Amino acid sequence: MSNGYALYDYTAQQGDELNLREGQLLVVFEDLDADWCYAKYQDSTSDDQFLVPKAYVKVFSDDSWGFFFLFIHNF
Repeated sequence: MSNGYALYDYTAQQGDELNLREGQLLVVFEDLDADWCYAKYQDSTSDDQFLVPKAYVKVFSDDSWGFFFLFIHNF
């Protein structure tokens, strides 16, 4: 499990996919395959995981710079 954010807007095509807004914070789980991974909104209280296209998601490295960048980017 890692933290990340949406690089682009994405409209879900199936019921098991997650809508994304650019800059939206995510919790990213395991990969399904080379193109898809499981994720949920970081502020979600649900344990449900949905598919997102990996090309639309940036996973933060272990340092805190990703959160700092996103914080500054949103203000």
